[in-house]
Amino acid sequence: MTAMWMLATGLAAVFLAIAASCAEHVLRRVDRPARGAWTAAIAASVAWPAVLALLASGRAPRGAVMLPAIEVSRLVPASLGATGGSLPSSPDRWLLGAWALASLFLFVRLVAGLARAHRLCAAAERREVGGVELLLVDDAMGPAVLGVLRPRIVFPRTLLALDAPLRDVVLRHEQEHVDARDARVAFFCALAVIAMPWNAALWYMAQRARLALEIDCDRRVLRGGISPSRYGKLLLLVAQSAGVRALGPALVSSPSHLERRLSAMMTKRSSSHHRLRIAFSLAGVVLAAAAACATRASGGAGPTDGIRTLPMLTVVPSARAAGDTGTAPHEGNVFFEFQVDKQVQQVPGSLHVTYPAELKSQGVQGEVLAQFVVDETGAVDPHSIKVLKSSHEQFTAAVVEAIPHLRFTPAEVRGHKVKQLVQQPFTFAMSK
Repeated sequence: MTAMWMLATGLAAVFLAIAASCAEHVLRRVDRPARGAWTAAIAASVAWPAVLALLASGRAPRGAVMLPAIEVSRLVPASLGATGGSLPSSPDRWLLGAWALASLFLFVRLVAGLARAHRLCAAAERREVGGVELLLVDDAMGPAVLGVLRPRIVFPRTLLALDAPLRDVVLRHEQEHVDARDARVAFFCALAVIAMPWNAALWYMAQRARLALEIDCDRRVLRGGISPSRYGKLLLLVAQSAGVRALGPALVSSPSHLERRLSAMMTKRSSSHHRLRIAFSLAGVVLAAAAACATRASGGAGPTDGIRTLPMLTVVPSARAAGDTGTAPHEGNVFFEFQVDKQVQQVPGSLHVTYPAELKSQGVQGEVLAQFVVDETGAVDPHSIKVLKSSHEQFTAAVVEAIPHLRFTPAEVRGHKVKQLVQQPFTFAMSK
């Protein structure tokens, strides 16, 4: 189940990445910052699966009738005792263990990077240049912005030899990062990747978010009057002397990012087909976001409680609520509890559930929560049977085998027999 949840979560992140890419295209066309599109997609990729997991946690949907619990009891020797259910399966435990180790590794690396940045800032020489306070360091570092709560500009000593106008451009770029609090965005991206290190789409979005930070910053600097060609040459000059940086936005981040930034600066926006491209990009945002929302991450990460959660049955209620006047209910509609005048009633003696022999001998107790549709004849639609919660697969099999043989007095709306969605727990307990 954990693997299926991770797969659904990753697929939703892919659609959100597509939506963010389309949104960035639109924002670039109208000359607006694009980092928000990627940070929003990252936040949704982390938060949306948690929301869906809560929605699919097995709680009864509003309007579904909950029938009384049915207890399946058998006598067993008292010395056997009873257990409360099964633990997550072995593949789930391996996946969760690998997830925890990967997150721990990335977290330790993040903390080490923060510590390294703190030591660097503490040992650097502080000097004010052009009205900006700098931390002067060796040539292999910077220029970059370090620090999350108190961002500081790290500046190589050799770049002080640049002509004053070029040096001022470099300083302005880094000061723009400080003013825009870009270091916090970069830190947020790092935390998101730590939360779900197995999500490849999340890694991609984190990289695109950092690239968007730089392109947004480049555009703000270019508004100061420097030509794109001159600014591009400055980026190449700094790239030749820049080394590895710790955590934070920088004038030159990576060769691949540098190429994209230069391309973004040199590309001129053409007025031809401008509106059409924006329209297509907006449509891509809507479609990709809708696909991400439709990707249900049910099937449960549920690794902490040992409960196996399976996908819920999705039922579209009738357009007419119970009690409306008019013609008879449309045939085939499935009604909720609040929509019927008379609810389904189970026929006594129609249930025959067998307590699994292996679990009975081991004293294992548990519960299964099932959902199904009772049709107009009082029979259970076998295709509608869904198990929402189960403490053991053998309990699930026993309940699924017994449900089709259940018989009910059908529900009614305005005197007409109708289908109704019901939920029913089956409790397997030992008689004392």
